[in-house]
Amino acid sequence: MLVWTPGDVIGLSLLVLSLGALAGLWIGSLIYSAFRRIGNSFRNLWNRKHG
Repeated sequence: MLVWTPGDVIGLSLLVLSLGALAGLWIGSLIYSAFRRIGNSFRNLWNRKHG
């Protein structure tokens, strides 16, 4: 049987929050780079067609 003290709860929630923030930043940067790559290829196609 685990006994949770307020300090344990606060520490665990901080750990979960920081891990979630790191994962969110990582996923966000992946999505951002993917969108930038897609946008660059579209721009290249557009320039080739209308350039």
